[in-house]
Amino acid sequence: MTAAGRRRMLALSLLLLSRPSASSSTYYPSLIGIRDLLSSDPPVSRTGNLNEVLSGGEGEAEDATTLLFLPYLQPFSGGDGRPFTVIGTYEGLAASALAMEHLNTGNSSILKEVAGLNERCPIRFA
Repeated sequence: MTAAGRRRMLALSLLLLSRPSASSSTYYPSLIGIRDLLSSDPPVSRTGNLNEVLSGGEGEAEDATTLLFLPYLQPFSGGDGRPFTVIGTYEGLAASALAMEHLNTGNSSILKEVAGLNERCPIRFA
C-alpha cells in the first residue's frame, strides 16, 4: 500500500468525526486531534501495525505521532443497500470510539487500569 493509501485509510477510519458541530467539539478531543493531523496530509511510514505520522510545518521541528489503527469491521448496510437496524451495529462503533478516546487520554472512569496510560504509552489509537 502506498503512503497516500495509508493516509486515506487512516483518515477514513475517523469518518465518524469528519464534521463535528461546534457543540460537539468537546467530545472525543484526542480523536478530533488525530483527524486534524491526518487532514493536513502528513508523511506516514508504517512498521508492522504501527503508523508513524510526521507533523511540523516548514521551519518547525518535526514531531512524530505513532498511531495504532483499530478497525471496526461491522457493516452498516446489507447487500440491498438498506441500513441495518440490528441492536449493536452502531453501538459497537460508539463503544470503539469511546474506548480509543479513553486509551488516548488516560481516562479511567470505566477501567481504572487505564489511568495515566497516555503518559506511559507513546502510541495513540485511531
